[in-house]
Amino acid sequence: MNAQDRAALTQASKGSIAVFESVVPQATLAAINRMLDAAYEATRDHEQFFGSAQDVVHTLRDIAAFRALENEAVRAASDWLRSTMQVTATVGPWFGLRIGSSTTTAGSHCRHFDSQVLTLVIVLKTASDQERSGDLVVYPRTREIPRRRHNVLRKSMQWGERGLPFQLRAARTERHLERGLCSRIRGLAGDVYVFNGFLMQHCNLDVLAGERRSLVIHYLDPGLSLGLSAVNRLRRHELAAPSDAVLPVETVTGLDAL
Repeated sequence: MNAQDRAALTQASKGSIAVFESVVPQATLAAINRMLDAAYEATRDHEQFFGSAQDVVHTLRDIAAFRALENEAVRAASDWLRSTMQVTATVGPWFGLRIGSSTTTAGSHCRHFDSQVLTLVIVLKTASDQERSGDLVVYPRTREIPRRRHNVLRKSMQWGERGLPFQLRAARTERHLERGLCSRIRGLAGDVYVFNGFLMQHCNLDVLAGERRSLVIHYLDPGLSLGLSAVNRLRRHELAAPSDAVLPVETVTGLDAL
């Protein structure tokens, strides 16, 4: 990894977003999506599809460029956490598959902050309509580090906002985009986004046609959510595997990889 990429990851740990294009080769993406197609059709509740997240993580870590990117992202985020929040975080990772289509709008336009300091989004498949393709939307004005009670209150409010009608959530996002309050990150399959989701509010657009798939990996939970993060992870089919071999293989800024 070159110095420019390391600098981008350092800035991402402080509240910006780093976009790395074409990290996952097309042949690997095709193999992943063939496996996910079969898993999605295997059961009516798609449990096998969401349970395939760990297989996808292992496949991605066979790619040297992705492995180096993930390790450096964890290192930079760990440095920021230690120097800024001065807390002992649960390392993780937690990971899960996301799917967006015209029939699954419940997760679209739902602004939120993550419970974890580091978020990686790997785009596995892009939707066929370019204007409404489930793209990531980020709010560049980061928040100050909240106290625990303020963080829990904010997360509770955002949970309530998810219950608003889809049309209201979508209209709000469009207003924010028009006013320049947020930015749309247009990505293609194979791209990787890295950002501090604990500081940066974000959401996803809806999908008009086709399907968008992505894998989300979270690291470094500082423990300011009083259990709400665990509830969210269950709802979003995220796996917590702190003892699994999918952690980076090298020691990360004093936090021993398992």
